[in-house]
Amino acid sequence: MMRRAWLGLVLGFVAASVSAWAYPRLPDAIDPPWARSSEPMSALAVALITPLVILGVWAFLQVVPRIDPRGVEVYDRFRPTYNLIANAIFLFMTASHVAVVFGALGIFERPDGFLIAGAGVLIAIVGNNAGRVEPNWFFGLRTPWTLSSDVVWRKTHRAAGQLAVLVGSGLAAFGIWLPLHPGVALGGSAAVIGGLSMVLSYVFWLKEGSPSRAESP
Repeated sequence: MMRRAWLGLVLGFVAASVSAWAYPRLPDAIDPPWARSSEPMSALAVALITPLVILGVWAFLQVVPRIDPRGVEVYDRFRPTYNLIANAIFLFMTASHVAVVFGALGIFERPDGFLIAGAGVLIAIVGNNAGRVEPNWFFGLRTPWTLSSDVVWRKTHRAAGQLAVLVGSGLAAFGIWLPLHPGVALGGSAAVIGGLSMVLSYVFWLKEGSPSRAESP
């Protein structure tokens, strides 16, 4: 099921259904654990943002293979992985939305710890599958060096995937107890993985030789 394209659409409607049910019961102002704002968000904003983002991103991802210059055939080679990674993100967003809504209703006491641990599981899933992503212009680690060489692309995604599994597993195991803001935990992890991946892509590119030898996407 996680490899089916329609799952993201279903999860978007699940999140919307939770919002529709909860909205009349929500307090007027909510301070969601993933936001760092001096001003609380309105109940309407909390109810709408996540379902709209899920549905919007899902629709965009259905179009991406058709507008990529490399052609839809590239995506066909890793379509199950493409759908799996996207659905893992949508599932995390939906679960986080439920946690935030239930936290605002007083049903769930620790949405922040849940979000950190859930982010760790998501990062580990994405990392475990990153090595299967074929070179393309939209989906994956797009640096000047991965986009200039298919070899560098594949080496970078395999290495970055292993790093993401390590970081994600740590967050999943200890996130519920970490005294961190969920946004800081997720943003910091993404920055570490992204920064090291960029460095690795450059190192792999240097090892492959001069730019004239690199394969163009």
